Amino acid sequence: MGSPAYNWLDALRQARKSQRAARPAQFLDRPQSNAQWFDKSPAPYPAYPAPGAAAIDVLALTIPAGLNAIIRQLAIVHVGGNFVDGSGNIVWRVKVNRAGLRGYSDIQGQVGQMNMPVETYIPLVEGDVIEVTAEVPAAQPAMPAGTTTAARLVGWYYPATYTEETHAA
Repeated sequence: MGSPAYNWLDALRQARKSQRAARPAQFLDRPQSNAQWFDKSPAPYPAYPAPGAAAIDVLALTIPAGLNAIIRQLAIVHVGGNFVDGSGNIVWRVKVNRAGLRGYSDIQGQVGQMNMPVETYIPLVEGDVIEVTAEVPAAQPAMPAGTTTAARLVGWYYPATYTEETHAA
């Protein structure tokens, strides 16, 4: 049996529990003044695996110790020709700690564009690993030579231990 789906609501609860403040964590929706922004994408863009081969990591990000993170923008794209969104020729997955992220665990079409990622909300806690994978199912033809895939994650880190001193309203 596969890994259980990553529950972002549990991660949000854990993030809020780790904050030692009486007021609500408003910065979970907007960054606090000392937030550390990140904008991650692979360089170079990886080539697709052979049909039926193991999925490849397009992009992986580990949340550093002492920090939590919010991902607010996501893009997953195909680069090159010979791909039709929804054809099943490529399956992308967003995973957190090797478990499929609900709603993002069987993507068969591109999500946003590299220069215009879509809005999302993925809370992560220290030590979490978020990855975007790509695979070509066994029954599908191989992707043409020179085609690649890419992903982009945009968001911010904030201190895992929240105090009034670490948050400027």
